[in-house]
Amino acid sequence: MSIGIQNSTTAEIDFKTVRPDSKGTKQGGFEEMAVQLFRCQILESHPNVQVNRVEGAGGDGGVEAYAEVPGIGKVAVQAKWFTDKIDSSKFRQIDESVRAALTNHPDLKKYHVYVPLDLTGKKGAKSPKGGAKGKPSKSQRDRWNEHVAKWKTWDNGSDVDFTYVGQFEMQDLLQRPAFNYIRQYWFGTPSFDHAWMIHNFEKAEIQLAERYRPELNVSGDATHELDTFTWGPSYENRLEHVIDTFLSAIDKFRDNLDSLPGDLWTKQELDDIPSTIERPAAPDGHDEKAPEWPIRAIADCLAGFRVLDAPSFGGANIESLITRVEQLALLLSLLRDALNRSKRHIDDAKDKSKYEDYSVRQLYESTISIQSFLNKSNKADKRLMLVEGDAGNGKSHLLAHCVDMALNQKQPALLLLGEWFRGVDPPLSQIVQLTGWAHGHDSLLPTLNAAGELAGRPALLVIDALNEAVDRRLWSSFLLPVAKELDNHPCIKLIVSCRTDYKRITLPDEFAVGMPEGWGLIEHNGLGDVLPTLATTYFKHYNIQSQQFPPLLSEFQNPLFLDIVCKAFEGEELPSGPIAFDTVMQ
Repeated sequence: MSIGIQNSTTAEIDFKTVRPDSKGTKQGGFEEMAVQLFRCQILESHPNVQVNRVEGAGGDGGVEAYAEVPGIGKVAVQAKWFTDKIDSSKFRQIDESVRAALTNHPDLKKYHVYVPLDLTGKKGAKSPKGGAKGKPSKSQRDRWNEHVAKWKTWDNGSDVDFTYVGQFEMQDLLQRPAFNYIRQYWFGTPSFDHAWMIHNFEKAEIQLAERYRPELNVSGDATHELDTFTWGPSYENRLEHVIDTFLSAIDKFRDNLDSLPGDLWTKQELDDIPSTIERPAAPDGHDEKAPEWPIRAIADCLAGFRVLDAPSFGGANIESLITRVEQLALLLSLLRDALNRSKRHIDDAKDKSKYEDYSVRQLYESTISIQSFLNKSNKADKRLMLVEGDAGNGKSHLLAHCVDMALNQKQPALLLLGEWFRGVDPPLSQIVQLTGWAHGHDSLLPTLNAAGELAGRPALLVIDALNEAVDRRLWSSFLLPVAKELDNHPCIKLIVSCRTDYKRITLPDEFAVGMPEGWGLIEHNGLGDVLPTLATTYFKHYNIQSQQFPPLLSEFQNPLFLDIVCKAFEGEELPSGPIAFDTVMQ
């Protein structure tokens, strides 16, 4: 049975027509859809909980995804792509998954099994000819309940709540407005795929022509900032490395924490500790040897990092992590000062060396290192970004390169050019026309959002050169409403660029006095930080010889000027000394 929804913003739900996954299988598509439904249900009531996806067909440990939910414990989901009746062999498959889940997740409290079929009720048995009616046949619901009773006798199964989520329950969930993007992606947009996004990028690439030269790309500060904003692989790799180093230092320090004395601080020194450092509760009972509260505070702070994995997009808040790291840095600074003071009162050299604890210094340095890195990662939490700079500074190249790299790693991304927008029709309506989207603008954003969630990286909506729109009033009127529309789609990030000298007549008035709430800013100042490398790349590409490196005039920091110079002297030797503009033009 399928349910039809009667307006353009929804899609007909038929689980047999679910969109295949990236490997082309409907089984994989159904599993991904089930995980998205599971995640949405968890986040509805617990928005700060991280839902962990478990990858690997046949090797998922009995679960597709799980989450640690406050007040409940570990909740997990398993999806079974059964398209006909649920017979004994199907129940055996569920048995295998349940056993694996209980073995690999002994602390499991709730287990949801998603199946695109409803459990049947009892059916009366037909009577033999001339005889009385037989007993009613056992229903699938009865068999499910029998299996649940059996699972509860297995190791780790007695306290688990097993829930069957069938076709009816899933269809009911998918009709909720908050789950619209899942329905649209898996059932309403068959034309949406990676090839469609590649095709749209290629149209923009042709239009950009000389403004995007991938073979001449050199990464600079603006590239790294955009990589952080988009959770690109370079940023994720650096983040994972710094967190691994930090967690390793925590492990080494924790081994020595209990050996620290409790009398490192005098009463006066304790009173002088800033009130911004939270005092932890005293341990139960009275223990004369219990450490003073700063050491307990350090232990509590470290406990908060115990389950820290490398944050991923949609599962981590960098600002929140910064706050926790800053608290630890303050506590470790107090500890280092106290240890240094205590050494002056120790006469025994052997005892003195005891306090020269390498693990304290190592953890402090690692904490300062991750604090510095995270402070530079403030753009990772933003969802709206303006790139501005002077004409010819390479903004178009920067944005095109960003989308190109995203698509290469299967991250959903759309690039549109400001010059394509005509008139004052709402931009989202124009985007539908410009991209050839056949399902209306009210389904485009939900679909992009779902694709970003599946990719584990944000879906990028990129519009280059707003100032080149035929009617600049378009963006002064609609930019903020478009940004507001994205509030309902947390897995989409918007990137726009505008020439600095056109900001006032192109952007809404709010940008004239600073950045509106939620917006980040990248100032692209040309090639200042990568000029030597890029000039060498350009000279090699254009086969230009030079007795000395070209004079580093300020004009060379403009990519357009550098390109004009290289084209003027292609295949020749660059004149020595300053290069006059007239010489280039001749």
